[in-house]
Amino acid sequence: MTTSRFPLANERAIVVGAGIAGMTAAYRLRQRGFDVTVLEAADYIGGKMSSLQLNGFTLNRGATILPTSYVEIKGLLTELGLMDQISQFQAVMAVPREGQVHRLRVPGVGAAIDGITTKLLSTKSKLKMRSLVTDAFRVRDALSYSDVAKLATVDTETIADYAKRRLTPEILEYVIDPFARGLYMTNADPLSVAEVFFSMTKVLGSGFMRLPAGIGFLNMALAERVRDVRTGAPVTSVEHDDTGATVTWTHQGQEHTERVAGCVIAAPGYLLPSIYPQLDARTRDILSEEIYYVSCIVMHHALHTRPDEPATFMSMPRTEDDGIGFINFGHQSTQHAVPAGKGLVTSYWMDEWSKAHADLSDGELLEKALPAVERFIPGLSDSVEFNHIQRWEKGWVRTTAGTYHSMAEMTRRMNPSERVQLAGDFLTIPGTNGSSSSGDRAARHLSKAVFGS
Repeated sequence: MTTSRFPLANERAIVVGAGIAGMTAAYRLRQRGFDVTVLEAADYIGGKMSSLQLNGFTLNRGATILPTSYVEIKGLLTELGLMDQISQFQAVMAVPREGQVHRLRVPGVGAAIDGITTKLLSTKSKLKMRSLVTDAFRVRDALSYSDVAKLATVDTETIADYAKRRLTPEILEYVIDPFARGLYMTNADPLSVAEVFFSMTKVLGSGFMRLPAGIGFLNMALAERVRDVRTGAPVTSVEHDDTGATVTWTHQGQEHTERVAGCVIAAPGYLLPSIYPQLDARTRDILSEEIYYVSCIVMHHALHTRPDEPATFMSMPRTEDDGIGFINFGHQSTQHAVPAGKGLVTSYWMDEWSKAHADLSDGELLEKALPAVERFIPGLSDSVEFNHIQRWEKGWVRTTAGTYHSMAEMTRRMNPSERVQLAGDFLTIPGTNGSSSSGDRAARHLSKAVFGS
């Protein structure tokens, strides 16, 4: 691992939020000559891109896979000297249908072979898949992590409308919907059609990075460089003027206020109106009325023996189980996630299911969930060493037709010369790479506002 060298700091900045957007912003600000403090409300670093160690197992709290198309993430890994710990692998996606589990390698030649030979789809649907591939190829240049205005040009209709017009009901039910449910914890129908093309080209169309540990390793490496990252420090107010920003937060029961040259707010979008009163009225309306965050309950099932399932992840059609969105097999995708010979299965539960069961205790949740998971992984319950539950009341952004136009409008309304800049998944394609890209942009804008370059 390399050690980053930063210029001598001659200005102070505060970053609100220690997720990947905030940590990217903080690291880039350090590179530009800022002394940086990161303030995080939670008691851990990384947000949805974080991990915890428990009884020898590494559990990812939220995000769990990194496609090789994630150029911002790969750039950070390269700069930090971590790429030699990463290897690329071909994932196997499993899709249950009517008592059978169909497995498809992604991406590469294996994917093409499996796509032709699979019994998941009829011949008619396989032929119709050409329309999806052709359409995704046609708009590929607009599928930008960093330029949401380009992405908005693809955001023309819902997935349901697109599928009705160009595909077959079978493709929607057994290809598009399962994968969308796995990414967004909601059924595909209302999502922006941009998600289909993005998934085809940037996720399923790329390889995957096999991680050396939990997905939080990148944020922890960034925190080592930034150095001053304070957890359990919720920010209550951010205000700015032409010469700087004033940030107020609490830590260990005491309130603190500091005047700094600038601030990046990388908190979830739904929190911004309460902590940043200088948001203009239209941006406030978009964040409150047009950006929707899904709930998700994540259940980790640590196993003393590995299940026979060879897949990397299992995407769930709604007709098979309406509650489960996605099942991940951590022992397949991460090098040291589990002790030798053991297994790690993580089930991600849909927005509607998570909301409906939010008041249940962990034990009550497991009573309902484990039998459902065991339908697809026989013998799971007998192999469980322990379970761990992570609850995301508002986890990540769910798009619909028009969401990217709203994001593009917010981006246009942001003044790059102001001493407060915004970053997060409410400004870009939801996910770790888009969030990181927004943190990079916020750091560039704040640096220019303060230093003039």
